[in-house]
Amino acid sequence: MKTVTERTTTTVVKDVRICCDVCGKGGHDRYDSEVSWFTESCYDVARTTIMAAVGEQYPEFGTRKVKSAHICNKCMDEKVWPFLESIMKTPPTEEEIDV
Repeated sequence: MKTVTERTTTTVVKDVRICCDVCGKGGHDRYDSEVSWFTESCYDVARTTIMAAVGEQYPEFGTRKVKSAHICNKCMDEKVWPFLESIMKTPPTEEEIDV
């Protein structure tokens, strides 16, 4: 008697990307801890970073707990900044820089 064994393999492809924690808009991670949000023009710059790192730093080593949120520029302008400005005693620093 001849026995035939069948094997089935499944390949799972995951599209891993960073999404805005508020609206779900897609962005992509950059090497410098910022998130670059997709814009209509390849020359537009839309990067945001919200992060807090708290811990200890010694000459030999250090440890930190990091909290971060991924929030797109639209949600930043429409939701985060208005909230922060409502609880801040002074206005946020705003500057224009040449890169």
